[in-house]
Amino acid sequence: MSDAPPQQPEAIEQKEEEQTIAEPEELPEEGTIKFGDTIIIFENIDRISVHQLVQFGRYDGKFGTFYNMDFVGKHYGEPVYDNRKTNHVFPLKFCSKLWTLALDKRTQVLYLPDIATIINGLNVQAGDVIVEAGTGSGSLSHAFSEALGPTGHLYTFEFHEERAKAAKAEFDAHGLTNVTSTHRDVANGFAADGVEGQYADGLFLDVPQPWIALQHIIDTVKPGHMFVSFSPCIEQVQRTVTEAAQLGYTDIVTETVSTIVYDRRSRVLLDAIEQTITQLETGGKTVEKRLSKKIDDDEAQRMAAEATERRKRSVEVMRKVRETLPHGDTVHTMPMHEQATHTGYLSFMQTPIAAEPVKVELVVFERGGKRKNRGRGRGRG
Repeated sequence: MSDAPPQQPEAIEQKEEEQTIAEPEELPEEGTIKFGDTIIIFENIDRISVHQLVQFGRYDGKFGTFYNMDFVGKHYGEPVYDNRKTNHVFPLKFCSKLWTLALDKRTQVLYLPDIATIINGLNVQAGDVIVEAGTGSGSLSHAFSEALGPTGHLYTFEFHEERAKAAKAEFDAHGLTNVTSTHRDVANGFAADGVEGQYADGLFLDVPQPWIALQHIIDTVKPGHMFVSFSPCIEQVQRTVTEAAQLGYTDIVTETVSTIVYDRRSRVLLDAIEQTITQLETGGKTVEKRLSKKIDDDEAQRMAAEATERRKRSVEVMRKVRETLPHGDTVHTMPMHEQATHTGYLSFMQTPIAAEPVKVELVVFERGGKRKNRGRGRGRG
């Protein structure tokens, strides 16, 4: 038998309570990443990916394996390390701009300069209704959804069934509740569920034969509002704007958007200068020796002497430059090796405004100020 004193009833109850009640799990801080979020993972400027955070999942990237649980509770922009704790990536908040850079391209996509030009040219405002024909990879669709806000709506049409299904699944996964995606060839019109008549405040068209839809656009877009057609070929532009003018479209303007993206880098310029001097002193001497070996060739001797003189002058100049350079890293910019853009034409135009009949009364005066009697039973004035 044990000599331990019997426990009091209160102590027994407290011990049982400690064993049965588990500590509540810590919830992620407000504004931090949590399971169920769709995030953008930035590895480097050339590798940006979209990732859905599900429990027990992981992200396999160029720099290692990253478990989803390590993202939870982090702030956007805070580095997350791989399972070996050697490399890291940056989780970024999902938005239309980053989606354009990270999406899987099912078709050729519009990039940020074109997207900005289109949204500005259509004068898109929160609460508007916009129609898009040619959903494609959904790059512009996400930007429209963001610009329209919760009170606006986007009706987007795609003639390719598989692309339409894929786009709809992405819209649902990303929570774009103000987007209605429809599988349809717009050569048959822009009718959508719940709307009829001229319901759109603006329309974007990206189809192979845009002139076929011009009459349907008049029936869909409010009079005097903007429409834009994107075409990769100038022949498409010429036919579209010609037929649009015949149908009464006005303010027709065709634009192209061209940009150059620069990368910011830092390096020690002193190291670069030292490297150049070393190359001049070693590589240059090699050429001179090769030329000087041709003893019987006067031309080779002359070229060797000139090369030696040029090399010495270059080394002297580089040494003077070295004295003026600051120590440490120097920041400079240079064009990106690859520019995310493509050639295309944006044709903006205003939909026709129907002319209303105007009642005109003609009054003719005789010489001397007397008014003639002209119809409608009018007597002399």
